Parts: sequence; structure tokens; C-alpha cells
Amino acid sequence: MATSTNKSPTENFGVSTYSSIQAISSLPQPDCEAMAQLFHHTVQQVNSRDYSSKQIATWSAQPQSAEAWHSRLAHKQSLYIARPTTDQAPITGFAELDPPETDRQAHIDGFYVHHQWQGQGVGTALISALETDAKAQGISLLYVEASITAQPFFSRKGFKVIREQFRTLGSCQFKQFYMEKPLKA
Repeated sequence: MATSTNKSPTENFGVSTYSSIQAISSLPQPDCEAMAQLFHHTVQQVNSRDYSSKQIATWSAQPQSAEAWHSRLAHKQSLYIARPTTDQAPITGFAELDPPETDRQAHIDGFYVHHQWQGQGVGTALISALETDAKAQGISLLYVEASITAQPFFSRKGFKVIREQFRTLGSCQFKQFYMEKPLKA
């Protein structure tokens, strides 16, 4: 598996980067299960402060299977996983970067930090590793559709709100913020 550890701003968290579809497709099953649990618990514990109980139940009523996460990750350009110390420790956060578009723009899809690790630098370590790799790949612009909950974090990291938008999932509408950040070479 092609794994590298980004030591600069992330050395305390052991952020690992899986930089190819092959590496993502060989992500260990326990990590896929851990990501499914982390996603579910973050939505239930953190996003619930900004969305209704019906929206939260629609977003993630229960953890998805490891197989569903494995399939999802097979389509990502890069996956960043934060752990407190070693590769054997539990996952404390993750970020997904979709393959760059033809105009050198890339989409940050999933970005979640475990509810017990909020405010401890995990998100900062993840975005730093993601931006460093994106620049190295020649990506000139990152964009994200941030939840109400995540919008302040991305704003602090230099992303600008371009517009508010609504996404429909099931019978619920979710307010989001389309945000962009140009990357300087």
C-alpha cells in the first residue's frame, strides 16, 4: 500500500495519505468500519446542533457497512486519515479529495473529525496535509460544500463562501455553503 506520513504540521496526529485508487481500494476492512462509525457518530453528535432530528436521521440513521465505505473510497483521488499516534490507533478524523477536474480544481468531499477530538487540531492537520498534496499535484483551487456546522472551520482555513445552496437528501433539504480556496504555488 502506498502510504506516506506527512510530518510537518501533522506529526502529532500521524496523518496518513493514501494517494491512489489502488491504495484506497486496499484500505483495510477495519479502517472502513471505523470510518463508517466515525461518520455516523460525528453526524449524530456534532451536526445535530445545526440540523433537525429528521435531517440527522436522513443523513445518517445508522452506520453504513464497511463494504459501502470501501466502494465509496474506490472513487477518491486521495484519502487522509488522522490517528492520535500510530497507524494502529483508532481513526480520529478523515478527509476525502475527489480527482481533480480538467480546470485544475478539486472537490473536498468528506471531512469529518470524531466528536471527542473536535477542537484539538485534527481538522487543521487534515486540511494542511490535503492542501500540501493538492499543490504538489498542480491543483490551483479547492472547493467544498460545507455544512452549517463545518462552514466556520473552512472559513478559518481561508475558504470563502461563494454562495449558500440547498441539497436534497430523501425528503429533507440541507443548507450548505459552496466555498472555494485558491492555492498558491
